Amino acid sequence: MRDEWTVEAKVAHLACALDTDGWIALRANGHKGDGHPRIVCNVGVTNQSREFLSHLAQSARVPLNLGLNGKIGRDSRGIVTRKECWQVYWRSPLHIIPILEMALPYLIAKREKALWVLEFAKGRITPNGKVNRSGKPYTERDWELMKLVVNANGNKHNKGDTAA
Repeated sequence: MRDEWTVEAKVAHLACALDTDGWIALRANGHKGDGHPRIVCNVGVTNQSREFLSHLAQSARVPLNLGLNGKIGRDSRGIVTRKECWQVYWRSPLHIIPILEMALPYLIAKREKALWVLEFAKGRITPNGKVNRSGKPYTERDWELMKLVVNANGNKHNKGDTAA
């Protein structure tokens, strides 16, 4: 990747990757030991190039969480290939907030979902700048945001019907 790119070009590149090969999501994540469901935010991108995904993480100034997503994909003509497909993802609101704040001005297809997830993620940060994982109860708005994102994603196995 090009090191001489401007910050604006890097951010636009990040937004394009999120819009085309990425995801921006909120979902209910089962029950922890206390019997209460958790809402989890998740942002990521899938691509065949580890270098490209590393560049995205560097552009957003967040840690690189890279994993092998599989070995089957389709090329631009729809032909099945056997290339490795990698994904980079972030779940912490402390990482998701800067990514979405940077990408938001350039997002098109996933702009509305990004606004919802950003609102949720900002609401999970405590006054001392840490992520509140369990102490702060979810608000009605948190559940509304999750349902909006789940419905926008068309996710059939997690309709957001979990009661608060």
